[in-house]
Amino acid sequence: MSKPARPFRFSPPRWLVLVAVLQLAGLAVATTYLPADAVASSTPTAPVVHHAARTAGQPALRVGVEALPRGERPGDVRLYTEEGFEYDLATRLAARLGRDVRFVKVDLAQRGRALDEGTIDVFVGRFAARPVPAGVDVFVSGYRSGLSVAMRTDTTVHSWKDLAGRTVCVSDANLQARQAAIAHGAKVKVTDVPALSLMNMRTGDCDAAIHDAALLQALFDDKKWEKFSATLPATDALPLAVAVAHADPAMSATVREVLASARDASDWRAPARKWASNVAFEVELEQDSPDCH
Repeated sequence: MSKPARPFRFSPPRWLVLVAVLQLAGLAVATTYLPADAVASSTPTAPVVHHAARTAGQPALRVGVEALPRGERPGDVRLYTEEGFEYDLATRLAARLGRDVRFVKVDLAQRGRALDEGTIDVFVGRFAARPVPAGVDVFVSGYRSGLSVAMRTDTTVHSWKDLAGRTVCVSDANLQARQAAIAHGAKVKVTDVPALSLMNMRTGDCDAAIHDAALLQALFDDKKWEKFSATLPATDALPLAVAVAHADPAMSATVREVLASARDASDWRAPARKWASNVAFEVELEQDSPDCH
């Protein structure tokens, strides 16, 4: 007797599943994001106009960043979790002002000049709060992290100097990770996003992957990453900070207000966990198997 025909079931491609899930995850990140601990500057407090929605005719908030997000580069169609929280913070600042956001690539060393010339309205990145460039106010958030590595537990790398001659993965947006790899004599493999960097580490294509230590620790809390959680002591922690022209007290007041919404490092644990969850999911979808040996 022949078996009854099985009903047809539509199985969407993996990339469609990824898009749908990450869109939902992105909403979760937006609702749990909590910048923290504004540092006082010499700029006097100015009144801030509250906006419930984007104001018609308002120009986009021009945000200087060291690397453009993937959506700002030609040919990017897939959704991935970005490195760090720079773009999230920039988007929150723009929303607070009722404006769209436009990212502008600016070297960290040129942030003061770009603000002075009016090329950008603010600069967002992970950098030391001191010394402050002339004519600039700097506000730091409660998120701070050094760099560390993720490695397979069977690694023979036991110190940063052991990275010399090894292949080390970094994501394109983490320029500090790239500089650290070069400084230790590693062969640098740049990937578009953290998920691809970490996947290459898991498969053995890279001996290590360098990312923010705070985000890697959140990833290592997942038991599925136990065999890929070998690490090294983190470098000195740097805060996620915002630079504003001293001559723009209204913008400084807005930045201060947004950054004051949370004041402790603990307020960043939920966003870090969400980052780790999203990246882990992306890695699994990229691999032929969720676990590589």
